[in-house]
Amino acid sequence: MNETSTITTRQWFDGMGQLVETQAPGPNASAPVLVTYTIYDDLGRATDQSLPYAIANPSNAYVAPDRNQARTATRYDGLSRPLGSISYGPNAKIFTQSTITYTVATGIASFNVDTGTAFEQTITLDAYGHQAVQYTDGLGRDRYEQVFDGTSSPYSVVRTVQYNHDEVGNVTSVVTYDSASAGLARTNATYDGLQRRTGYNDSDLGACNLTPMPPSCSNSSDTAWSYTYDGNGNVLSQTDPRNVSTYTSYDVLDRPLCRGTAANQVTPCQSSAYATYFYDGYSNSSNPNETFPTTCSAPTGSSDPVGRATVETFSNAVGNGWRCYGYDARGQTTNSGLSVTADSQTTTQTALMSYNDAGAVTSLTYPNGEILSSNYDNAGYLRSLYFGDTNSSDPVSFLSGQINYTNTGQLSGLDIGGSAAKASVPTPVFSTTLGYDGILRPISSSATVTGASAPLWSLTRTLDNVGNVLQTTSTVPTTTGSSVTDTQSFCYDALSRLTWAGNTGTPLGADHCGSPPTGSTTPGYSHVYAYDAADRMISGDAGTMVYGDAAHVHAATSLS
Repeated sequence: MNETSTITTRQWFDGMGQLVETQAPGPNASAPVLVTYTIYDDLGRATDQSLPYAIANPSNAYVAPDRNQARTATRYDGLSRPLGSISYGPNAKIFTQSTITYTVATGIASFNVDTGTAFEQTITLDAYGHQAVQYTDGLGRDRYEQVFDGTSSPYSVVRTVQYNHDEVGNVTSVVTYDSASAGLARTNATYDGLQRRTGYNDSDLGACNLTPMPPSCSNSSDTAWSYTYDGNGNVLSQTDPRNVSTYTSYDVLDRPLCRGTAANQVTPCQSSAYATYFYDGYSNSSNPNETFPTTCSAPTGSSDPVGRATVETFSNAVGNGWRCYGYDARGQTTNSGLSVTADSQTTTQTALMSYNDAGAVTSLTYPNGEILSSNYDNAGYLRSLYFGDTNSSDPVSFLSGQINYTNTGQLSGLDIGGSAAKASVPTPVFSTTLGYDGILRPISSSATVTGASAPLWSLTRTLDNVGNVLQTTSTVPTTTGSSVTDTQSFCYDALSRLTWAGNTGTPLGADHCGSPPTGSTTPGYSHVYAYDAADRMISGDAGTMVYGDAAHVHAATSLS
């Protein structure tokens, strides 16, 4: 990490060159090493992958995998296709799981296209039995995807997405249908002989078959978006549905040199271009037709900007400016400046960064000159943040005087505020804590004023088996010095869309919900939400939404 300390991470590989175990420094003395492992079957397929877990007595030698720690297990069929996975917490407690089956059948469920075509079906069920099906054709191309309502057979189709391809495999159109096979949204694209996209239509971003026709379209079979390329595949121009074009030129390393709204602004770069770029140093050598900002200079000390952007300039009708970047000898960003001129006034701000030998930021200087410095332990974990630098007189003010971690390496708490010597731990103004479940998902947090007997603020979360928040309980302070408690529950449909939220009443309208909320001392509320097949909210606490603009199919046009 510096000239007197190092951080050692050990890795082990099997005879096939596959990584099987990593041992990295842990954050706590009681658990100084974090282990992660991967187990493979005889065909080299990963069957078990662990989350980090701590070992108390490291020997610097390989340790046998501990399957009682949090891990994900995956099964495969004879064709090496995954059959599903289970995420276990400690002691084999199941947190999430999915199953996958494969079959070949003719047609698409409840869909009136390709009714006589045979597809391989990949059927995925989550922990609640929610079903999604992918349909693959004989060339291995993804042709349809469906999601369903329900938790067991018979399921009902919610949405079908169709993918069409040309002879070489380019996706030429994507169409979203509802359960009655009515089209809701569409995109389509054209390609050149090198499989580069040359045109594009989209139901929200612009399409030539819409009324009124976008200005960029010559006819209804045209594309509202269009692109041109150079011989290296760089985008030379992009024209949007407004018929506004953006042009870009490049250097011999395919790096952008300038952007403009007319071709003659960028070939070569002219002062009328709205953006220009400079590389490798602090002059205009990389872009000789443009003027390098004189107020952007190389950082003090050793610097290596070669291969990196040093300046970006920008301009429009209301003003102009630049961004300036500096780098150290290792290519790490040490200077980041922004200058903006508008209304005859120029404002320039620059932030400075420094690093240790491990590449971690040790100090950050804000544009106003305030410095924030970092302390790390010998394992590389951030332990405190204080205002000032190593030359500042003690005592200094701390942003965080102590940063704590769980034995598995997650942030467990911060002590905020306080004043002490730079290498000391101050008495904080308040402290925060964070908690996690068995597969390291955050489930709790709190803040407590030093000397108080109870938290100032707290939040706990209950998660379902697919990662949605089912219930929260929070305690927050009031302006009168007391506190209020709010317990909320939530319901979700088969597509994990929120369908009910409230702190009073009975959760309803979905197939998995939190428990009925009790104990709230805040004003009561409950809201029901509904969606269509395109995931557009059609009703909620604000009212009923209508989507009546064919040119922006996901934009609500009225609320009642």
